Amino acid sequence: MKRVLFFICFSLCLSGSNVQADSSNQTSEEKFLNPVFYEKMISVEYPEFEAQITPTHIHIQENELISRDYNCRLKINQKDKIVLECPIYYEAYDENIMTTFTYTIKSGGKNEWLITQNMEPHEDYYEDVIYKISSEKADKTTEEKFVNPLFYKTLLPISKIAWETKLTPNLQVSSNDGKTDVSTCKMLQNNMDYVTLQCTYFNILQESYVTDCYQYKIWKCKPEKEYCYDLTWKVKQTQLDCETLSKEGSFYFFMVDEEE
Repeated sequence: MKRVLFFICFSLCLSGSNVQADSSNQTSEEKFLNPVFYEKMISVEYPEFEAQITPTHIHIQENELISRDYNCRLKINQKDKIVLECPIYYEAYDENIMTTFTYTIKSGGKNEWLITQNMEPHEDYYEDVIYKISSEKADKTTEEKFVNPLFYKTLLPISKIAWETKLTPNLQVSSNDGKTDVSTCKMLQNNMDYVTLQCTYFNILQESYVTDCYQYKIWKCKPEKEYCYDLTWKVKQTQLDCETLSKEGSFYFFMVDEEE
């Protein structure tokens, strides 16, 4: 009889300790070191495409009708980088495959962050997405600005093979015929008459990230010497060698609308 009572008591005590342990695990759930990662992310290329993450979950809203939710495990937790590991069912393989989502963050200007999402293995068209977050938590001490604010204006293409382009010190966005390409950039040179950007983007054909360097030089258009399209400023884009900053490729001319 004493043995039975002892076994019951031991079982209850063990059960109680397990409950306490589970409760302890729930209350001590890991948190992001950088709280900005908790905020809603909006795609730079497709504004209706949104994402929100926690240390255990990813929610992706593709549009008003389609959303996806994944239960995940936090693998890497850094101030500028988050890696989440999530089992995802792939219909092509008829099985769950462990998939990693990597989110890297950097300042995109005043009260704004840029976050790049990389997914391995790739799935559909949102494997690599650049998001922005408008947040007062943005680090103003790392904010960069163009010395010449005209570089923020829309660059209108003269050449038929050039694309309409908008620049920030951290971003290059080019659009043509409904398609938009977004590159994250680092500013190498910042002057009144030219800026140089080192920009990285995902090349679909090469299935890898590519880094290029571009110099944008601005001058006041002189109607007596060149055709100015009734605009005031002209800009030349030159592709450079990223190591030597020497001219490497073709360049295109753009017009900057002064009254935009």
